[in-house]
Amino acid sequence: EPPALMAEIERVLTERQFSFRHTGPFSIQCQAGSVLLEFEVCSIPGLSKMYTIHAKRISSPSLSEHKRTCNDLIAAMKL
Repeated sequence: EPPALMAEIERVLTERQFSFRHTGPFSIQCQAGSVLLEFEVCSIPGLSKMYTIHAKRISSPSLSEHKRTCNDLIAAMKL
């Protein structure tokens, strides 16, 4: 469920001491070092009660740094 996914995103960001703020009911913008990104919990069209986490790059020095940061954060989540 989206609230549980949001809580898990918050847990990982807090654990890593990254600053974050809610930008919508199911989206969080966070600053992870030099990477600024947004996580959004989205429903999967056609599948009821199935959700995904979309990581959007807002700014970062390189695409590889953004990818590494997202992969690390998502790997730390208990999904």
